[in-house]
Formats: sequence, C-alpha cells, structure tokens
Amino acid sequence: VLNGIVLIEHLNELRKKEFTSMKTLIIKGAKARLRPVLLTASAAALGFLPMAVSTSAGAEVQRPLATVVIGGLITATLLTLLVLPVLYYIFNQDGYLSGFNIKRSIRKTIPVVLIFFAPVSYAQEGIGLDSIISLTLANNNELRSASLELERFDALQGTAFDFGKTEVYYGYDENNIAVNGEAINVFGVKQEFQFPTIYGIQHRVQKAYTSWEETRLRVTRKNLLQALSTAYNNYQVARDQVDIHRRLDSLYERFAHAANRRFELGETNYLEKITANSQQRRIKLRLEEFETKEVIAFNNLKKLIQIEDPIQIRSEPMKLMELTLSELSNTSEALAFQNQVQLLDAQHRLQKQRLLPDINLEYFSGTNDILNDNLIGYQIGIKFPLLFNGQSSRIKASGLALDAMKAQSTDFEKKLNAEFFQLQAKLDQNRNALQYYVDEGNALSDEILKTAESSYRNGEIDFFQYIRSLENAYAVRLEYLEQLREYNETVIALNYLTQ
Repeated sequence: VLNGIVLIEHLNELRKKEFTSMKTLIIKGAKARLRPVLLTASAAALGFLPMAVSTSAGAEVQRPLATVVIGGLITATLLTLLVLPVLYYIFNQDGYLSGFNIKRSIRKTIPVVLIFFAPVSYAQEGIGLDSIISLTLANNNELRSASLELERFDALQGTAFDFGKTEVYYGYDENNIAVNGEAINVFGVKQEFQFPTIYGIQHRVQKAYTSWEETRLRVTRKNLLQALSTAYNNYQVARDQVDIHRRLDSLYERFAHAANRRFELGETNYLEKITANSQQRRIKLRLEEFETKEVIAFNNLKKLIQIEDPIQIRSEPMKLMELTLSELSNTSEALAFQNQVQLLDAQHRLQKQRLLPDINLEYFSGTNDILNDNLIGYQIGIKFPLLFNGQSSRIKASGLALDAMKAQSTDFEKKLNAEFFQLQAKLDQNRNALQYYVDEGNALSDEILKTAESSYRNGEIDFFQYIRSLENAYAVRLEYLEQLREYNETVIALNYLTQ
C-alpha cells in the first residue's frame, strides 16, 4: 500500500513534467520504484525460502505457507510496478487523480485498505478438516515428542563405531632396569578394540532402531489423524443434532405459549396446556444434553489440536466419506512389527559376536638420563572369554525375544485381517441402513413435516397428532444423522486401518 501511494505521488510529479506518453509514463514510474520495491520483495522472499524447501518435521505445514507468501510478494511487486501506473494513466485522463493530495489522504486510505485486505481470522471464517489437520501436525506435542525420539536415535547411529578411550600413560619402576643399571621412565599409548565384525553389527542395530522409530512415528501420526477425523465427524454430527433440537425447541416453545393462551381464553382444556408445557420442557432438556455433547466434541478436537488461540470450526453439511483402502501388508503397524523383528535379529547376532576376542594394541618408549637412545616396545594381545556362561545366557535370551516378536507379528496379522473383515461387514450394514434414509427416509420426513403443518393449520388434526407427527419427522432426521455418523466412523477406521 505504501509503495503504491508513493508511486502515485511520483507519477503526479512526472505528469507535471509533461510525460504524456503512456509507455514513457509506465517505464519512468517503474524505474523510479524498481530498486526499493525489488529489494523489499527479494529480502522478504529470501527470508521464506528456507521454509519453502524445508524437509524437516512440520515441513508439510511450513511449505504451503512459504509458497503462498513468496507468490504473493512476486504478484504484488508486478502489480506495483506495472498495473498501478497503467491504472493511474487511465483514470488520470478523466481527471480522477488530478490534484490528488497523497499526504492529506494517506491517513484515511491506509486503514480502509488494510481492513479490506486483512486476512480473515479463524474466529471469523471458521476452519475445515484440512486446516485442522495442518494445525494439529504443527502443534501436537505427542507427535513432536515422537519426532524428537526419531532424531535422537538417528543421532545415536554414530555410536556404533565407538572405539572407547585411548590410554596414554607414564610409568617409573625401579624394577625395570636398563643395561646401564638405571631405572627407565616409560611413556606409552594403549588402545583396546572389539573384534572388527562387531562394529558392523552394532551399526546394523542402530539402523534398526532408527527404522523402528520411523514406523513408530508413522503409527503415532496415523492414530492422531484417525482420532482427529473421528472427532471432527462427531462434532459436525453433534452440531446438526443441536440445530434440529433448537428448531424443535422453538416450535414447542411457540406451541406451549399458544396452548397457555388458548387455555386462558377457554378455547382448550387443561390437559393440552400441561402436555404442551411438558413436551416443551422435555425438548429443552434434550437440547441442553446435545449442546453438552457438542461442547465435549469441540473440546476433544481442541485437545488434539493443542493450540491456545480460540478457533471456530466451519459448519459443513454432513456427507458420506470416501473409502480409500490399501494393502494390509503395508500398514504402519505391520511395518513396525517387521522393524522390531529386524532389530531383535540384529541384537541376537550382536550377542553372538561378543563371544569373539577383543584386540589390545600397546606402544611404549622408555629412557633415562644416561641412555642416549629411547628403548621402544609394543604389545599385541587378545582377550577371549574362558567363562562364557553369562554371555550364553544373553544369547539365549535374545533368541527367545526374537521368537516371541515373530509370534506377536503373526498374531497381529491374523487379528488385523479379522478386524478388517469385521469393519467391512459393519460398513455394509451401515450402508444398507443409510440407503433407506437416502432413498426414502429423508423425503418422508420432509413430507410429514409439510403435511402435518398444513393439516394442523386447516384443523384436520389436533394438537397431539401434530406433536406426534413432528416428533416422528425429526426422529427420522436424527436417526439419519446417527447412521451417517456410524458410517463415516467405520470408513475412517477402515481407511486408517490399511495405512
């Protein structure tokens, strides 16, 4: 906005110097603001460049934001340098900008423009499921903790080639006598190594730990998104249920008032009056119950999103969710079990390798005040276990752990297949139940409401019949919402079961 206002002011000065050519005016105006505008846009765009190319945790939220901002900077720069001078030239021909006082109008122009282009906040517009997922992935602490655990195990991969500390020593021993009859001052370096193949196995173990943490992060993310989708579906259903009960409450409140008035005028009996008041109170209690459910569903969503700022969920019409299935063998949990088996297998191999001897290398040099040369020496040794009962027990225990994990993996596959078929059967049941409401139920509900309203006004049915008709019609709508909730919940469970 400020760049545009300054540019218009500069164009006014150019017009005073009689630059009448539109092309010349545009070129001169663009050159006048080219450097400051480009510098400002370039600096801001470069600041967002790391976010645009980031691949770290949370990058799926940062990249779209950075892309939008960089694109907006480029577009705004082109508009400021090219489109604004053209608009100035067009409007100035009719005198719209003649004598335009920038300094006098700037206080009025800037607030209006800023308000017009101000981004809509969550509280004003409301957010949908995609935005909720992005906020959750960026703010949920459980997911952040799992990401940090993955980074920790990734950093620990370097410990596989840990050779331990190098010993540097000095020794003086009068029992250690040189040929000249004097004691020797000894300086030495000593290093111990494990058998070389052990380091490769340790590296394999650390890589298995990292792979396992990756799948654990994937499982955590999947479970979080499933809980989020389910909570969002429950909230939308609760909101629609509250809306229906509010309409019922409004109807019963009007009829209770009418019944009281008719009773006062002697046009009806006491039974109709108390029945209307009782029904109105019952609907009021049910409305409060569903409002409480709506609040609970909203709090469940916020508990998963974990942001402090107030948010408003966009009200969307309930619809059938799409079923997207994948291979059961590629589920996150199945991969997690496979990685656990690989990890325990690597640990079992490592325990076997520890039976191999360790290697000891030592180099030393000795001298005294009388000797002209240093006396050097070196030592190579190996350490092997003579009593290896303890290590044998470790090898046996790691083998049993591996067999147990393989059994758990097989058991999980069978349970996963059973759960998959159970959910499919439930989905078929929900689909058949829902089909009635889609084909007939909702249309019948609308027809009942329409017919009951006209019949009651025409005196064809009495008050009690009208109430029963209303209850039946809205009961169909509430049952439809409940069936839709169960159907979508089953679809969510199936979709995330196979991920």
